[in-house]
Amino acid sequence: MRCAWVVACLVLCSLTAGCITGSAGQADAALDSDGDGWTDAEEAIAGTDPHNPDTDGDGIPDPKDPNPLVPSTGSPNPAPTLAPATTTPPTPPAPRARWDAYTFSVGERYTYAVMWETGELVQTGDLHIDILSSDTSPYAVHYHGTYTGAADGSFDGTFPSSDATVYNDFVRHLALNNVIAMPLLTFTVLAPWLPSSFSGCEIAIGASWQVTIDGRTAPFAVGGACEHADVAGLSGVWQYGGDDRSFSACLAPDAPLPLATSYEAGVGEGWRSYVCELVSAGT
Repeated sequence: MRCAWVVACLVLCSLTAGCITGSAGQADAALDSDGDGWTDAEEAIAGTDPHNPDTDGDGIPDPKDPNPLVPSTGSPNPAPTLAPATTTPPTPPAPRARWDAYTFSVGERYTYAVMWETGELVQTGDLHIDILSSDTSPYAVHYHGTYTGAADGSFDGTFPSSDATVYNDFVRHLALNNVIAMPLLTFTVLAPWLPSSFSGCEIAIGASWQVTIDGRTAPFAVGGACEHADVAGLSGVWQYGGDDRSFSACLAPDAPLPLATSYEAGVGEGWRSYVCELVSAGT
């Protein structure tokens, strides 16, 4: 499926280095080196390999892959700042508390600031998640928000779900109905490694465990306190040596979603960053 945020970026040619007027520019724009249905220009914006139809090697062609930069594992569960400085350190949660991700209750509401950035393009937005009552399921998830930058617009969706399926339901609904919001969400609030490598782990200062991101495995180490939207948590960092990839997160055992995340990968023209921060939470 052709990603709508890529198409929007190509329409706004003044924002992309690959857009050129004239017949030569049209030929360059239509070049598809790997024959996967995305042009080389679109692949450059998405951060995928223009010479490999399946960048992450998971057997799903890039245009049909909800997360073309992250291999699918089949797991049942895929200008904000991560940890702003404060004069008084926040009080960390109780030691050895377990983080149970994506376990919701009716009435919960969360609002995030989100950002996706490459060397040339910036997309920012807001994400609102409301947990509503449902006649057919334990609850319904209503998500909505706006985005601006390389393209401007909004997204809105609702689906019935349960704790056992909510992560997959969320990713699937995005892919089918609001694909333009995917890069803002699937490497931040819905990062695929969160349910597979973080949910159920004990969150405590000094704790560490092995985490695999983009096929690379390294320790995630919890190092100190953090706070977002008046919710106290603990922050940790994952760094893959020599590959210029890092992931940091602020997690609170009593919050089913991360309080903040930051993921960076690549160097030079291939650099990209995805950031989210909780700005309000309540019932």
